[in-house]
Amino acid sequence: MSIPPEALAMIGSEGSPTSGKPTWLKFLQGIALAPIMLGGFLLLGYLTTGGETKSANPQAACLDSRYMFDILWEVKQSLREPDSFEHIRSSATGVDENGVQRILIEFRARNGFGGMNIGKAVAEVQFQGCELLNWRLIEG
Repeated sequence: MSIPPEALAMIGSEGSPTSGKPTWLKFLQGIALAPIMLGGFLLLGYLTTGGETKSANPQAACLDSRYMFDILWEVKQSLREPDSFEHIRSSATGVDENGVQRILIEFRARNGFGGMNIGKAVAEVQFQGCELLNWRLIEG
């Protein structure tokens, strides 16, 4: 049994309310609807999180790249070859009674003989505001 091509073109469009509209108008309607839907999804996300992003570990706030940049810059500039600096990982301790948190930084850097070594540094930050207080290279 063969279906004529005219019949195939009509399948699915008989009950569509936009079937009489030109294709360019349908396209414009789709473009106009996209930002409204995106805005709705963003609003829904905002309402379900209470308007703020909640971290699974609030003590990791100072490990955010906005604050780590200053610390890593200080460590990098202290090296013999700053361009060889490669950040491996950073971890943070709990906040002490003075509101100070220590951040351990592991990195790779070129030594005086051209080889790559793993180095460590520890930084102390004021937890409220994540302000860098001091830092030093450590052995081991």
